[in-house]
Amino acid sequence: MRDSFSKQVSVFEGYLGIKKGISGQYKKWDDLVEVFERRNLFAHADGVVNGIYLNNVENSDKNIGDRLSVGSKYFSRSIINMYDFGAKLVFVAWRRQCPDDLEQIDQILGEFCYDLVEARQYELAEQLLLFSMMEAKPIKMDRQMMNVVNLGNCYRLQGDEKKSKEVLDSVDWSAARDEFQICVSAIKGDVLHVTSLMPRISEDTISAHNYESWPAFYRVREDERFAKSFEEVFGRPFSPAAEDRHSFMQLMSLVHEDEERAQLGIGEVALPVEDSKSQNSTLN
Repeated sequence: MRDSFSKQVSVFEGYLGIKKGISGQYKKWDDLVEVFERRNLFAHADGVVNGIYLNNVENSDKNIGDRLSVGSKYFSRSIINMYDFGAKLVFVAWRRQCPDDLEQIDQILGEFCYDLVEARQYELAEQLLLFSMMEAKPIKMDRQMMNVVNLGNCYRLQGDEKKSKEVLDSVDWSAARDEFQICVSAIKGDVLHVTSLMPRISEDTISAHNYESWPAFYRVREDERFAKSFEEVFGRPFSPAAEDRHSFMQLMSLVHEDEERAQLGIGEVALPVEDSKSQNSTLN
């Protein structure tokens, strides 16, 4: 396809039956179009602004003949926008074309969002978790709650305690299983509740490695009371895993791993809810 980015997306709209134009639904559409038009300038015009660029990029402050560049901040922002848009487009298309596979699709999206949090790609994780909660709501209650936990933790890890609390408090956790309650309490920093729950949770549910590596426990794992409780439960000292920041290429490999795990039935959620298949999600 050699048409403009906008025309290429319109092909997807027609094929998927999306009546509300994606350009009007996706909040960073103009930024995304500019990235592709700038790419075209570098590929075909030595980075020099021409009439095609100005016709396709609304409200541009550039003039014909200007030479564009790509700084590190622009590059990072563009990668995040393209990744966000691409992931949402893939999951919208997948849900519409494979309505019988929604549980597997929900699992892959949820686990990918977790991978993003673990990789400290918090902004992208936040955008995709919000998408999963508002536009591609999982059909299983366990997966919905996992996404709430991960979004709440994502806000906290970005330093936004208020939003984190609002998200976590939007769910009544009193009837939730212990593995959900301990994660919520850990994110909130309630060490006493965390340590009271640890002996009750089997290692098959949350293993020693999980306590040492899950981002939900980042807040409490420096607390001596948490380390002491861990040693009492598992019979060895607590040894937290390092927090690594993955590149986007590494994250792409994680997507494939998540899909393979879902196909093997690893990490399946258990609690059924009413079948509310949301096949009509659009981009956000």
